[in-house]
Amino acid sequence: MIEVAVQEAIDHGTPYDLELELISAKGKHKWIRTICEPLMEAGKVIKLRGSFQDISERRRAEEKLLLQTSALEAAANGIVITDCAGKILWVNHAFTRLTGYDRSEVIGQTPAVLKSGNHPQQFYQELWDRILSGKVWQGELVNRRKDGSHYYEEMTITPVFGKQGEILNFVAVKQDISQRKQSEADLRDSEEKHRLLFESSRDAILTITPPGWKFTAGNPAAIAMFGARDEKDFCTAGPHDVSPERQPDGELSSAKARRMIEIAMTGGFHCFDWMHRRFTGEEFPVSILLTRMQRGSDVFLLASLRDITERKQAEERLRESQRLLQSALDAIALHIAVLDARGVIIAVNAMWKNFAAGNQCKSPAFCLGSNYLEVCGCATGECAQEAAAVVTGLRAVMANEQAEFHLEYPCHGPGEQRWFMMHVTRIDGDSSMRVVVAHENITQRKLADDKLEEAHRQLVETSREAGMAEMATGVLHNVGNVLNSVNVCAGVLSGRLKKSKLPFLGRAAAMMKEHANDLGEFMSRDPKGLRLPAYLGELAEQLAGEQAVALNELAELHKSIEHIKHIVTVQQGCARTSGSAEKVQVTDLAEDALKMNASAFSRHDILVVRDFHDVPGIVAEKHKVLQILVNLMRNAAQACDETDRPDKQLTIRLTNGGNCVRMAVMDNGVGIPPENLGRIFDRGFTTKKDGHGFGLHSCLLAAREMGGSLLVHTGGSGQGACFTLELPLQPSPAPSTP
Repeated sequence: MIEVAVQEAIDHGTPYDLELELISAKGKHKWIRTICEPLMEAGKVIKLRGSFQDISERRRAEEKLLLQTSALEAAANGIVITDCAGKILWVNHAFTRLTGYDRSEVIGQTPAVLKSGNHPQQFYQELWDRILSGKVWQGELVNRRKDGSHYYEEMTITPVFGKQGEILNFVAVKQDISQRKQSEADLRDSEEKHRLLFESSRDAILTITPPGWKFTAGNPAAIAMFGARDEKDFCTAGPHDVSPERQPDGELSSAKARRMIEIAMTGGFHCFDWMHRRFTGEEFPVSILLTRMQRGSDVFLLASLRDITERKQAEERLRESQRLLQSALDAIALHIAVLDARGVIIAVNAMWKNFAAGNQCKSPAFCLGSNYLEVCGCATGECAQEAAAVVTGLRAVMANEQAEFHLEYPCHGPGEQRWFMMHVTRIDGDSSMRVVVAHENITQRKLADDKLEEAHRQLVETSREAGMAEMATGVLHNVGNVLNSVNVCAGVLSGRLKKSKLPFLGRAAAMMKEHANDLGEFMSRDPKGLRLPAYLGELAEQLAGEQAVALNELAELHKSIEHIKHIVTVQQGCARTSGSAEKVQVTDLAEDALKMNASAFSRHDILVVRDFHDVPGIVAEKHKVLQILVNLMRNAAQACDETDRPDKQLTIRLTNGGNCVRMAVMDNGVGIPPENLGRIFDRGFTTKKDGHGFGLHSCLLAAREMGGSLLVHTGGSGQGACFTLELPLQPSPAPSTP
């Protein structure tokens, strides 16, 4: 480098000023400054004039300053150097990152450019007073970045003195402490929240520490719970000091307390019920949660206690209600099971259990927890068909496709015939659905119905065999009152069953299951729950009353049936045996029927009109045709008698229908209301006060048995009626009985 500079000075007269590093023979380094100025004559260099200066000290100072500057630039904290008036001379990169200002934007400015407005003027005045006095200022303040956002910083300002002790500069070191401030604020908030939770908690919160396991702290709820004067008084005791000698399970409180503490210390936490005793000696139950805590090297237990006196009382009331409910279920003379939405049995009564035990049904399939749908679905043998119907009906009720399901089925035992009626009812709660399955033993009713049906069949056969109006009238007269009693009993029994309170039991059970998780609260606080025990008691009494009435009516029904059998037996002895079909003259039969009712027509002043056309003879059972005509004429006479009109009239018309003969009985009596027209031939239907509802039905059956028909026409109430018997000339196979 020096050679080139010297050559340039010689050749072109170019001066130079160079700093060179020299190394001596001993390896020492020295910096010199060489200055050269060429002397020129006639445009040529005639000589070189220069000097050499040792600048080693200056170079070392500059290197040291560069090192210090690099260190300041690399520092993580922001650094600002100002003159003694506060004008910014230099800032490092950390400052620009912290404030968002570029170095060129703040050089020549004062730190006031960072003011946030959060501090009063007095704050800055005290700061300047201190550093101008030559002291170091250290503190925290809120500054504002270039983008306007505020931040917390910790700043130290140190004066820099000259040789005479004068202040030359100020060096400020800035550290962003916004995150620390936020953490401190969060910590304060957290501590305040925990303090508020601790002090305002309705649950008692306390701490116990080893090795003595005494109370070391307690919130106001804990102090109030145990009846202590204050926290100091409270901390004089330990768990075993405020407990009775033994817990409800009989274990010593001291031993059990040590065991509970050991479980919590080992497992981290432990929850259990405990019987405590207040400082006044009063005992009360609590629910305790022990949690293992550690603060530094100290280990202790945090206990949360809740007085569960009301819960225990509610549980006792619940148990009593459950006992009452079960007693009510057991008092009902039905086999009852309650199913959940899956078909699982969740409750049964004593009748259900006893029936299963009496029929050697020891399988758990009939017990609580088994699935009734699956049990029925797996049935085989004689009951498979009924079981399949039960599954279908149950699923329909569960799916809400129908509100109820009923099925009558036989269930015969060894040497005994039995019938049952199954009732399935859906009960919808707020959050769950239950199904009540009740099996009613209807054996007595079934046997009574069979006897009644048999008596009725015998009565029909007897009346048909009699063939004469007097015989039929006698039979009907004799059994009319008894049949009326039978109908009354059956009606009472049917009405009682329809109005049975059994569904209300299912609803009560569903209500209990619906509140299974909060049953204590429901039974002790909810208005419905408070009324439920009394309601169940009343329901049990009503169901017992229903059972007594049903048994009484069945007994009366049985006596009436036996009476009817006796009447039928007597009348059968008087009836002549009916013959086979024979050729008869319809006109003769009509005249015979009119003669049999002549006295009634005369007594009621009824004009009889004969409208006989030329009709052929027919092949039929004479006594059946006569029975129908007599019955129709007697009904017409009664219809005329019930009117106030003076021109009462009955007309019998015989016409030829080609392949049949039509016999019509017409009257101008009270007529038939339109709503009764569709039921006029139904068995048991009657509008007469002393009627039995058998006559017209029997006539219809007899007409069909002879291959004919019986029709009715009316203009309505007060317009009379017309009954037409149509019989074929030759008998044909009778249609099936409806």
